[in-house]
Amino acid sequence: SASAGNFTYTLPPPPPPIPANPPTSVAAVAGDRSASVTWSAPTFTGSFPVLTYQVISSPGGRICLTATTSCTVDGLTNGTTYTFTVQALTGAGWSAASEPSNAVTPSAVIGPSIVITGARDGRRIEVTGSTTGFGMGAILKPWVKLGGQSTYSQGRADVLVSMDGTFAWGRSTAKRASVYMETPDGSAQSNTVTIAAR
Repeated sequence: SASAGNFTYTLPPPPPPIPANPPTSVAAVAGDRSASVTWSAPTFTGSFPVLTYQVISSPGGRICLTATTSCTVDGLTNGTTYTFTVQALTGAGWSAASEPSNAVTPSAVIGPSIVITGARDGRRIEVTGSTTGFGMGAILKPWVKLGGQSTYSQGRADVLVSMDGTFAWGRSTAKRASVYMETPDGSAQSNTVTIAAR
């Protein structure tokens, strides 16, 4: 009897899984001993969805892992300039690293400051000042001590800080006056100026 023989079929090996493209548009904002990094997901994720992102600082190699497209890298050194790259992890492994972010330099948070100067215009005192760390529309309160008074009293006016951080305030008095400005909650206070009597 004739035998048809044995036939063996070999399936081609499956194609190797394709890793994701690197994340794009990496942007960093410096904080105090930290930086907040954001990015866009890869344009092509390859064979699998993205599971995790890894942000790496340069220098230092500090790592932040997240499933979202933003992460805060902690443990940085204030005064050192850093860039950040991001990789995407899928079932096919890590993507190549992204293009580096913009360079940022973490620094200690500097609180708001108020600096004033004072002058006399006839029977009127004029106080002008500049601020840092205040948003537009911030309010300051004047505190005034006139000649012969032992304590400061709060002026009635609200002083509005303009968009460029400057402000001006004045009142009529011929007396010697000491003035300072303060935020309504008392968290920031200016230097004190003393304007001579007329």
